[in-house]
Amino acid sequence: MTHVVSRSGAVLEPAGGPEDPPSSRPHAGVLGGAVRAYRFAPGQGVQRIPLPDDVVPGPDTVLHWAYYADGPAAALAPHAALAVAVDVVFGDGTRLADDPGLRDRYGFPLDAQAQFDACWSMPEQWNADSVALGAHAGRTGRIEVVLGAPSLVAPGAERADEQVTGFVEVRVERAPAHEGADPSPAERVDTRRGSHAGSRFSRGNTIPITAAPHGFCFLTPATDASDARWPYQPFVHDEPGQDGAGVRRLEAVQFSHQPSPWIGDHGVLQLMPFTAEPHSDRTARRRGILPNTERARPHVYAAALTGGLRLEVTATDHGGAFRALADDPGEAVGFVLDQIRPEGRLIFAADGVSFSGWVPEGDPGWGNPPRTYFAGRVVQSTVAYGALSDAGRERVAGYVAGRGSIEVRIALSYLSVAQAERNLALELPDAVSFEVLRDALRERWDALLGAVQIPALPAESHPGRALAHEEDAARIASALYRLHLYPCRIDENTGTAERPVPRYADATAPAAPHGETETGAVVRDGEAHVTNGYWDTYRTAWPLLGMLDPAGTGAMLDGLLRQWRDGGWMARWSAPGYVDCMVGTSSDQIFADAARRGLPFDAAAAFESAWRNASEPSADPRVGRKGIGAGRFLGWIPSSVREGMSWSIENAISDAGIAHLSDALAADPGADPLARARYRAFSRSFRNRALAHRSLFDAETGFFRGRDEEGSFSDAPFDPRIWGGDYVETNAWGMSVSAVHDGAGLAALHGGPAGLRAHLDRLFAEPETADPAFGGTYGTVIHEQREARALRSGMCAISNQPAHHIPWMHVFGDEPWRAGATVHALARRLFTGAMIAQGFPGDEDNGETSAWWLWAALGLYPLELGAGVLRIGAPLLDDVTVRRTDGRALRIRTQRESPDATLLAEARLDGVPLQRPLLDVRVLDRGADAVLDLVLTADPGRAAASPLWAPTGPEAQSDGVQDAAASSRRPGWRADLTGPVVVPGAERAGSPGVPLGADAVAALFADGDDAAVPLAEGEVAGWRFAAPTTVTDVTLTAVAHTSADALAWERSTDGETWIPISTTHREDLPADRTVPFVFAAPVTTALLRVRATVPVVLRQIELFDLGDPAGASRDPATRP
Repeated sequence: MTHVVSRSGAVLEPAGGPEDPPSSRPHAGVLGGAVRAYRFAPGQGVQRIPLPDDVVPGPDTVLHWAYYADGPAAALAPHAALAVAVDVVFGDGTRLADDPGLRDRYGFPLDAQAQFDACWSMPEQWNADSVALGAHAGRTGRIEVVLGAPSLVAPGAERADEQVTGFVEVRVERAPAHEGADPSPAERVDTRRGSHAGSRFSRGNTIPITAAPHGFCFLTPATDASDARWPYQPFVHDEPGQDGAGVRRLEAVQFSHQPSPWIGDHGVLQLMPFTAEPHSDRTARRRGILPNTERARPHVYAAALTGGLRLEVTATDHGGAFRALADDPGEAVGFVLDQIRPEGRLIFAADGVSFSGWVPEGDPGWGNPPRTYFAGRVVQSTVAYGALSDAGRERVAGYVAGRGSIEVRIALSYLSVAQAERNLALELPDAVSFEVLRDALRERWDALLGAVQIPALPAESHPGRALAHEEDAARIASALYRLHLYPCRIDENTGTAERPVPRYADATAPAAPHGETETGAVVRDGEAHVTNGYWDTYRTAWPLLGMLDPAGTGAMLDGLLRQWRDGGWMARWSAPGYVDCMVGTSSDQIFADAARRGLPFDAAAAFESAWRNASEPSADPRVGRKGIGAGRFLGWIPSSVREGMSWSIENAISDAGIAHLSDALAADPGADPLARARYRAFSRSFRNRALAHRSLFDAETGFFRGRDEEGSFSDAPFDPRIWGGDYVETNAWGMSVSAVHDGAGLAALHGGPAGLRAHLDRLFAEPETADPAFGGTYGTVIHEQREARALRSGMCAISNQPAHHIPWMHVFGDEPWRAGATVHALARRLFTGAMIAQGFPGDEDNGETSAWWLWAALGLYPLELGAGVLRIGAPLLDDVTVRRTDGRALRIRTQRESPDATLLAEARLDGVPLQRPLLDVRVLDRGADAVLDLVLTADPGRAAASPLWAPTGPEAQSDGVQDAAASSRRPGWRADLTGPVVVPGAERAGSPGVPLGADAVAALFADGDDAAVPLAEGEVAGWRFAAPTTVTDVTLTAVAHTSADALAWERSTDGETWIPISTTHREDLPADRTVPFVFAAPVTTALLRVRATVPVVLRQIELFDLGDPAGASRDPATRP
């Protein structure tokens, strides 16, 4: 039936659905109801189209709706095609939207303008929402589809008739309230959140994982058992059912180790339940998941399947239990065993109860995943078993069958079949029932997912707000679930339960050929952790882990440091070994922040790993910093290196982190004086290096741009909207405020705090169009670009990691209170759609996007990692408690002066007013619980007058934490004194002078990556200044390992008499690694040289004036 509103010409008519949705099934809806196409003219005002049937709500009736629109009318401002809402008109003429206390699932009012202004929907996506009707139970009404918004009314008549189109789906159902106690935190989590996604548009790009927290392996359903990247795609793989509802297909439940679809999976062993005849052919064995029976939780996955079959799965650290039950107790029921690739092996024992085998190893150059061995057992006796050859995979495909029901238990190992059998016996003994295994796992998850709690909804609250309250509780639990999946342990207990002996296969080392029963990988003793993309997780996930579970996070960090100890380098992406993916050595910041938090891990080893990252080029592109060979001397990574500008910015942030890490180690009361002096030398050097990114700021365009080896910007036309090139997964806008560690310096580059605020205003106003013309070096519109456009937040693509900090950079502008308000607005509207397996605005990699939302919910953010403080903003939640694993709790209470108040005006910690909007990361280490009370206002004038935002002097600032007025008081980047006299962005650059020594010595000051200047015993290399110049710090880089006694510093005023110079510490020079030193006292001289006491070969010498090291009255790391 076609419904037409004759006055306006709005049309609602039956339809199949959108033709080419990027991440959904074409010609279909998502709610299981009737899909209708809509067409209306926004310029003609709000238009209401009633649906044909009356509705009489009961106390548990919920109204769901979903809509989809694409094309310019949806994707580009004013996004009129997304002006869709629903309402109910009752018999007395009143409407549901007139109820002032009612809110939708996301906490927004229902009227057309409020829904449109909320901007919670996205183009090119199905957008789903709900409202509870229980407050109007018993009233007869008619559902209306509401199209348009008052703000879209055309000011003139010339365009009032232009129409926009889309699709809408409405469904009414009963949703009984929970009886008795609220569900446990684990039961609030739907692990399918984020899986309604794909390569063209991400709303998470996750898989539904049932697993132990930080476990060795995952269990996940597969709607496409041949796909190692997107094995589970809801809606895409839904087949039309008899009643119009989609029936989701299932081809397997499988073991997984997937960190991201972009990295891929390995060790995938599949099981698929069957009745009657088994088939390994994926189409033949496929079954449908009956609607509303799929239960995806952290501790269990269960579903009722077509053909009278039920499936239930639970996990342990290294394995899983799989149970299938037929409706007919006399029917043959079993599991097909299979793999994606045919090269593996499946072997049955003679008794038919046990089986074992292996799954092929992965690409040695892409994570080097070891061969995965498995051992399994049927808990009860089998009726039949054997290989399956119907799909040509008889080496890996087989089956086990029982009668009426069957339970199979399987454990994995990277070490051997024997170790898999040991893991099976330790974790999945026959004597422990499936229910006990499942419930034990739920208890483990509940303990973690209950760390952040909100109070129950008050009894006097409007019943129409319960849905939004449940959504908040589910978001919290889901965020913590994603956070605690990664990183994953890789070690296995080779001992007993009573006397464990952890060992692991080292994925950082090349493996020998793997055997049928035993690995060829190097096997090492100890605990180890893997599977993490540090560029993705360093900003949000690791600081949150450290806040919630200090001891556990410290243990995981020590587990990650196995990469450094075993392979010599920290990974950039661990999957489980080294992967050449993304920019930056972001483990540096993770370790720095953990050290400042006082987490129990080997911070000294972490420092050594970070130093190597920052100061030594790697021959292996999977590790280290690309282009650092010359970049460590230039101050930037040359544009000849792919994505060199992004590398430069990430390096600067990491260098700031290394400075913080050095400070933390120097402040250790147990450190000896020489160690302290060493760490302080590194702190000075890296703190200065962290400011070199300023040299990439192009004052003419107002953006950071790449420079070549000669210091020149490209002469090609520049457009900040173009993606790629210098910029990783973004454009010049997206990288324009990335220097989170140098906010005051960033403001200075823009002419001061007001200039930075104006730049941010332009950033949020400039629309991302995802025009192919701006695809840049990607050659196409990548999914991150489409997602950025869909957010309707200008160039702030919070959907991806490079933008997580952008709204917080307002703290360095002249209206710093806007930071929290901007974060609040984005977090409130962009994490929608979990009811249809969305829930995220972009990729959810290893918990980082979940952690970003949770930080926003708390009103806190770790903007400057390693600085020791959290920025305070505007919490989403008015009363929330964070409880650490040691029992200590931080309660955050928010008083809003009006419902729309999001500007921070007051802050008190345990009743004491805070001087600045900062919270010490170690607030709970005082030994007591803490309460943070905040007052939010909607009045910018009141916020501006708050003492919280008053400029502060340097003495009131924590190390590395700056306010908007600090830029004129802090030193800038001080370049190498032997470099050019004018260095872009440098506060203090070279003095006129020439090299001192043989002709070849000039190469030691050339900032190249290939100099190799030999000095025989007694030979010198140095610099002759045109006038006496002060030098406080130096660096040396040797081609080969060189002892600390091999070189001696000397100065002279006349070239005849040379005076020795001592440094605050002595240190060997590792091969091709730059080492900083501080002179015991500043040296002002015309001639400075280093003399070889034994033959050496040098790469580079740098001289700096970084200020008198005795000028600071106390160590920066000890400042409050």
